[in-house]
Parts: sequence; C-alpha cells; structure tokens
Amino acid sequence: MQTMSLLTGGGLVPLNLITYDIVLSTVFGGITAAGTMILAQRDEAKNPTMQEIVERMEPPSLGEGNAATFRTAERSHSAER
Repeated sequence: MQTMSLLTGGGLVPLNLITYDIVLSTVFGGITAAGTMILAQRDEAKNPTMQEIVERMEPPSLGEGNAATFRTAERSHSAER
C-alpha cells in the first residue's frame, strides 16, 4: 500500500491508517500457507516418491539368506559336434 501511494504521488500513508490491513494480511497469509502445507502433505502421502517406493520393495536386510542360484547354460546338440 505504501509503494502504490508513493508511485501515484500521494506520499507515505500514516501507519495508524494501515495497521488493520497489515494484521488482516498476516492472518490470511498464515491461513493460506498452512492450507498449502496441508494439501502438499496429503498429496505426498497419496503419491510417494520413487525413492520411497524402492525402499518399500527392498528386503530389510540384503546380506542375509541363501544366494540366488542360476541355471547353467545348456548347449545345443549342434554345438557339441
């Protein structure tokens, strides 16, 4: 409000005239910021990031258990000749 008053040539507005506007702007700005944070947290809970998905898929301890067994390659009869 002060900037617009200065740009239009009206000079500075006395602070006692805009105190109520400052309070209202602060309250509504805080409510808007809180609402935005709540919406972002809800969206993150519904749509996890790729890292969170990978962490859910990995077993808790990778070093324990039996090692995976792999089949040996089988040769065809024509390769044996």
